[in-house]
Order: sequence, then structure tokens, then C-alpha cells
Amino acid sequence: MKYNQIILYFLVLTTQQSLFAKYSFKYLGTQNIASDFKYKDILFGGISGMAYLKDDVFLAVSDDRSSKGPSRFYHLQFSRKELKFEVVQQTFLKKKNGENYKKSEIDNEGIALLKNKNILISSEGDNRDNKGIPPAVKEYDINGSFIKDWPVAQEYLHTKKTGVRFNLGLESLTSIVVGDNEFAFTLNEEPLYQDFKTINKDMNERFNRLTKYKNGEIEGVYLVKLSAIPNPNNYKALSGVNGQVELIALSENKLIMMERAFLRNSLENIIRLYEIDITNADKVKRSIISKKQLANIKHTKKELIYDLKEIIPQMHAPFNSLDNMEALTLVRDYFNKDSHLLVISSDNNFSNRQRSLFIFFELKIEN
Repeated sequence: MKYNQIILYFLVLTTQQSLFAKYSFKYLGTQNIASDFKYKDILFGGISGMAYLKDDVFLAVSDDRSSKGPSRFYHLQFSRKELKFEVVQQTFLKKKNGENYKKSEIDNEGIALLKNKNILISSEGDNRDNKGIPPAVKEYDINGSFIKDWPVAQEYLHTKKTGVRFNLGLESLTSIVVGDNEFAFTLNEEPLYQDFKTINKDMNERFNRLTKYKNGEIEGVYLVKLSAIPNPNNYKALSGVNGQVELIALSENKLIMMERAFLRNSLENIIRLYEIDITNADKVKRSIISKKQLANIKHTKKELIYDLKEIIPQMHAPFNSLDNMEALTLVRDYFNKDSHLLVISSDNNFSNRQRSLFIFFELKIEN
């Protein structure tokens, strides 16, 4: 196994304060699970969010819409010696009436562990053909039983003029306890219907909306600029997508965010990590924002901290490429004080052309 030490320095200036962040990424290795792997006769895959439970056990939610099996999340046992996961349990999520979700009733994406030991799961919703399944943030106990719905910002909800677009909704979810308060965050993957109309399809002006919760209630909604689709090969007719797919809360105002791009020209995944800071950002209360209003809103601060292309030369064939990376989780002080375990994993879309990829880093953060 090869190790690589990559240190990145960034200076982020704001009008009220200066933030100095130092990130050190040490690539440890990968694990690949084939898309035909089954656990208890149900295909394993669709890993869209992860959270650390305890004692080297992680929770991983599948975005299977009860097609391959009932909507579910997994317990994964991690071996720090072998740098690999073993599936040890799958848990079916239950509706309010105690039944499993039926096909296409829910589209789970993000997962976070709460201080009460319950889990929080975000769902993208589906309004195609007037199905009327809204985006949601739901709380369950560790056995998968429904506890309650959390409030969802009005601008995410489907109307004739507003809401998340299909499969581009509440992809990310994270939580953190700071003192006596618990904060959670979620973010849509690509612009809402109304925001896409505001920017008039200008790829350099795209933005998403980040919701911040405090103790289970919405504290504010903030704008986060979405990067243009990267074009490292300078294609004249670039074809691809780029979205914001996962978050890790570092404090009540600072997060790590993952952007994922797919270039159709080269069938290439480009995965980049950013630090975002809402400290001086404006809270947005309007569902529909005009171009003029947009110009006067302070966006969330955003800085690139890592590009996963750095590790590709160290990955071993035939798995020396990135995949549809979608989940991100951080275990603080895992190796020792201030030395954290970072896990990035992929959604295989239950496709035989993909795999469930787990990438492991040792991460140090100094502010």
C-alpha cells in the first residue's frame, strides 16, 4: 500500500474576520465491493450517506427506492487494520403505520446520527406525474421505526413554480453538537426550479440552498454557489453535470462540502471537497429570488480544499478510477487527538458497470 501526504493551505478573508485553515489529507487506501454482492439475499448498494455510530461501526443508507428490497440502512463493521468494511446488519425503515415503504414511496439520500441516538434521513421526494411525494427529513430510531418528520424549508416543496427537481433534491445531511445545542444541515444537489429560472441557465451563476437546523427547527436558509461543470480536457462541446452531494459539519457555521461532476465526453467523475462558511452569509427568506435581489445577497463563503484526482495514480488497476462518490463521513480523533478518519463512498446505482467504492483518508484540520 502506498501512502501520500498532501498538505493544502488556504487563507479565507471575510469582512469581519480572517479564517486560516490547514488541511492535511493522507490517502490510506480503498475498498471495492462488486455490484452483484448480496446481504441476506438483497443486493447491497446505492450507498448515498454514511454516519459513524460507535466502536468502529458505521451506518450507511441505501437510496434504493424499495425496488431491490425494502428501503433500508446498513451497519458496517470497520477493520482499521485491513481498511475494509463488513456488512453486519441491514435494517428496514418503517412508515408511520409501521409498514415497510412500498416501491417509489421514498428516496433516501443522507443520514446523520443525533445526540438522542436516533437517526435523521433526508429524502429527495418525487413529483413526476403528480406523484406528490415531497422532499423530507425524517427521524427514526436505530431500529428503523418512524419517530417524526422534521420541518422542510418551503422553497424545497413542489408547487407549479417552485421546489426541488427530480433526483436533484436533498442529497446531503449532517449533524453536530455544539455545547447544549444540536445543529443539522441539508442542501439540494442542483438548483431548485425557481432558482434555475432566475439564473436563466447561466452555468456560472448557479446556486443551491443550505438549510441549517438548530435543535430540530429551521434556523436559516443560505445560498451556496455551485461551481460550473469542470472542463479539464477543454472540450469544445462539453457535456456533463455537477452537483453538491454531501456535507460534514465542522462547527455550527463551517462545513466540508463535496461536489461531484460527471463528464459524458470522457465518462469521468471529478470529485472535489470545499470548506464552506455561513458566518457572514445572509439568511434568505424568499422562495423566489429575482436577478436583482440575488445580486444583493451575501452567499456562503466557499474554498476548494482537495481534489480527489490526486489519489488516482495511487489506486490499483482495474479499480484506478473514481466512481459516483456520494457519501462523506468524518470520525473525529479516530487515530489520535486531532487525527481524524475520513471515509468517502460511492453509490453504485446497482449497475454492473460500477462498484461500491470506499476511500479512506487520515485527515488533520488546524484552524
